[in-house]
Amino acid sequence: MRHLRPILLPLRFATILALLGSFTFVGAQKSPEIIFSYPPGALAVFQGSIYRQDQPIRKIYLRAEGSADVWAVDATPVLVPPATADASQKAEMAIGFLVPQLSKGRYLAWYEPPRDAAQQSMKLEIVPQLLGDVGITRGAPGSDVEVAIRIFTSHIERRDGVTAPAINPEITLSSSDPTIANLVTGQASTITGNREGTATWRVHIHRPGIARLVATAKEFEPTMVFVVGMPSPAPTFLEAALQEAEPRARRLEAAAQEAKGLAQRAREALDRQQQEGAAASAADANKRTRDFEARVEALNKAADAKSIEAANARNEVVALTTQLAAQPRRFTEADLKPGDILLVRGSTPFVSSSISQFETTEFKSEAPYSHAAIYLGQVNGSGKVAEMLLQGFYVTSLKESIKSCLLVDVYRLEGISDAKRDEIARRAAQPFGPGIGSGSPIPYAVSQINVLAYLAAMRISLLGTFLSNVELRALVKLADEFAGGRRKMICSELVAWIYNDVGLALDVTHWKRFTDLNLLTTEDRRKDYTTPNMLARSRSLHLVGRYLGP
Repeated sequence: MRHLRPILLPLRFATILALLGSFTFVGAQKSPEIIFSYPPGALAVFQGSIYRQDQPIRKIYLRAEGSADVWAVDATPVLVPPATADASQKAEMAIGFLVPQLSKGRYLAWYEPPRDAAQQSMKLEIVPQLLGDVGITRGAPGSDVEVAIRIFTSHIERRDGVTAPAINPEITLSSSDPTIANLVTGQASTITGNREGTATWRVHIHRPGIARLVATAKEFEPTMVFVVGMPSPAPTFLEAALQEAEPRARRLEAAAQEAKGLAQRAREALDRQQQEGAAASAADANKRTRDFEARVEALNKAADAKSIEAANARNEVVALTTQLAAQPRRFTEADLKPGDILLVRGSTPFVSSSISQFETTEFKSEAPYSHAAIYLGQVNGSGKVAEMLLQGFYVTSLKESIKSCLLVDVYRLEGISDAKRDEIARRAAQPFGPGIGSGSPIPYAVSQINVLAYLAAMRISLLGTFLSNVELRALVKLADEFAGGRRKMICSELVAWIYNDVGLALDVTHWKRFTDLNLLTTEDRRKDYTTPNMLARSRSLHLVGRYLGP
């Protein structure tokens, strides 16, 4: 399933919620209809379905609201773990499918059941996404770099066997600061991708700095990547800038000192001229004095200008040094330990913007993270990461895991032994029990992300508070049925359960809105609604390093 990977990193933490229907309180029998949103490439599961080896389901059918066209995709057996860690409970095989790349909108999905089973269906909203192939691209000023944006591609056909036309939108790329990096001259800002759904631009780096390049397309969620103009070779822009700024400041300080020396020597020469002028004629003395005074004034102005330039250069060094000191220590893979928690900012901030903004307000500080994973250490000579992705649970290489990330910070539980760290890594490699490991199609808890997105997007007023709270409670209850406990997890929930299961439960402060409404009444719910930014604020963990950043 490696060909599905590009969608995973940017979209691990947030999707968009659609609530349909309405609430009626007097003599009402109608229930709210809740539809969960999925990006293409996510694993959707038919609730309560049972996959039978003797009568396997081959195809899943989808039809958009208001359309007669029926599309067919391959069915996928999905392993649904038990809701608890009770060893007596067994995982079950359900029926699912990878959400295809279809136009944005609401769909009905169903399959033809075995002879002795009832037909099942589900409603979902498909929200297409643009994907940044590489989160950070670096280059020297004056050079050109390549920026690639893609969409998830999937095989889909009409039920009558006609292959569906490929969705290949026009994608527009724009720079937040064209003076740093912008499309090369003559390069169109809006282009269509190739047969694989990838659009590629050449971008020229004009000067040192960090430019955000944003890709947009009609009916697609946007994505963002960084293009960094590097003043010199270094792991990060700030380090490169400081490497350039320090010697420049020293050169300018030396030049300013030399200019001051010249001005001082000219002043001394003027003093001698004035003393010698007493023996010369008045006209000659006055002319020489004026000449010396003009030269002294020019040299003083030059010295002052060079002193200001040198002071500004030194201030830049101080500012860069201060910024570097305020950032986490730069980590290499050699600095990582098994069991370290990697908190990540993906390259699609727009999708999780409501959650990020809500958490920034809730916690009264920046909430930059959209994903969480656990570092396992070296496995067969390669650093590995365990993480819960939209397509299921995976153990992947560290390099592949962070490919499209904009930020990767390392958080650590201090004061534990290496043996305990290895225990965390072993548990993280098989969080659902022996035999259920990397690549297993274990469903991601999309419903819980929808709860978080809904709560973050709520606009509370005196008239709307009551209705919003009722909707939220209904949504949480439905999410319990779909994904409560360990059956389905989000990325940070996986981390919380792993540490809990090895006897190192993390101290996490949840959103006040959840606690005010008394929604976190069970341990399952407290884990279900643990976010990456909650982990970052856990009193159990410490930020020990930055593995990736611009």
